[in-house]
Amino acid sequence: MALLKNKELLTGQHVEYWTIGRPDVVWRPDAKIHAVNMYAWVNKAAKDTGKSIVGEACVVVHVDLPIGESINVADIYAAIKEPKPDEDGNETNWFADAEDV
Repeated sequence: MALLKNKELLTGQHVEYWTIGRPDVVWRPDAKIHAVNMYAWVNKAAKDTGKSIVGEACVVVHVDLPIGESINVADIYAAIKEPKPDEDGNETNWFADAEDV
């Protein structure tokens, strides 16, 4: 699984292929917060041929995962894309309209 979303990095390079790098789970008493590192490649071919990542983003998501249960990757990708509108209805989640691939 991966997400397809074009982004220009601060370096000027464009990336479009994003995968979960390492889901680091942080537990809080009142909620389960997951900090997910997303790795970016120029495209899928670059990843498939073993090229290094060219960008990284940390996304904080809320997913109800009981302690001791295995993580369903599809649920994490869905949480990453979950819409997060502000009080005026403007979308604040950059990955909300990313394409599943």
